Amino acid sequence: MTRFSDILGSGTLLSLLAPLLLMVSIAVRISVGRTFEGVPHLGKDGERFLMLRFSVEIAGRDRMGRPQRRGLSAFLFRTSIHVLPNIISILRGDIGFVGPRPIPVSFREAQQIPPCR
Repeated sequence: MTRFSDILGSGTLLSLLAPLLLMVSIAVRISVGRTFEGVPHLGKDGERFLMLRFSVEIAGRDRMGRPQRRGLSAFLFRTSIHVLPNIISILRGDIGFVGPRPIPVSFREAQQIPPCR
């Protein structure tokens, strides 16, 4: 039942958000150069998968070492539009609407936490 609701919800959202996703894709392609980037994550049973998001370029780093974004990248990051392609990951079955969010692989490796099994 949960998988059915994930498919139904993500399919509906993709069809409703298709014009916005198309416009953002074109704008990101023009300003950044590449449209999507895949961020490796660990899913159920320690399986790795790529979670899609729009590419947002980093213009530099501030004094604290945090990444700084400007222009379109800053707007997409601030409004969280850059993560809308995660709906595709839901449709593929890598993640769900309900449940814990997968942790990026680089964070897990940096913390030396073994994958969940």
